[in-house]
Amino acid sequence: MERLKHLARYAGASSLVSGLEILLLAIFVELLGLYYIFGAIGGFLCANLIHYILVRLFVYKESVVPHGSGYLKFLTVLSSSTLGNLVLFYVLVEYAGLYYLIARPISLGVVGTISYLINTFVVFHPSKSNDAA
Repeated sequence: MERLKHLARYAGASSLVSGLEILLLAIFVELLGLYYIFGAIGGFLCANLIHYILVRLFVYKESVVPHGSGYLKFLTVLSSSTLGNLVLFYVLVEYAGLYYLIARPISLGVVGTISYLINTFVVFHPSKSNDAA
């Protein structure tokens, strides 16, 4: 049951940030005239600083991983997920023919699920075994 609550908190934070990211994407593309890939990169980078803060405060609050190293690991996962998101996003738009504002939530959901698993079991592992120092 605790794992389900954990997943729900992560999904809530991710959904909020994904909504912000999609809003920023639409602003960058529709109002500023950026190419959709550049709009996606800008939205992703802006939104994911907020994502780190939210998941650290509300999802991985029990983690003993220091903020500095936790953020560096989070950025490593973020870098990989940025590439994965952009590749999947591009494929969905260019090859599957999906509208970019439909394709983006799909790519975010797929890659976000993988990122959750990596963040939970590698980056912020909630183990308190390092406390004995």
